Amino acid sequence: MFAGKGKFEAAWRQYRYHPNPRNCGGGGQAQQSVSLQALGMTWLDAYSCTAANGFGECTQYTAYVAESVFFGFLLIGRNWILNTCFPEPMT
Repeated sequence: MFAGKGKFEAAWRQYRYHPNPRNCGGGGQAQQSVSLQALGMTWLDAYSCTAANGFGECTQYTAYVAESVFFGFLLIGRNWILNTCFPEPMT
């Protein structure tokens, strides 16, 4: 998950400048992994949740540095809606 709301907002803002955002196909869903370089970002810290409480809130996590961001969309009516977005760790 993103290390903070501002990290997500920065990635989303940069994605809107990416050529062919959404990589839309005809199947009602689209997904795309975009490198930080393509997003014009140099650093993105993130967390992997390793434990959660009874409310589903992350209580323990491992920090990592991402190399790309995954964007997943659904076609609802005539609009592409962001369904999921998360940083992908360096490999």
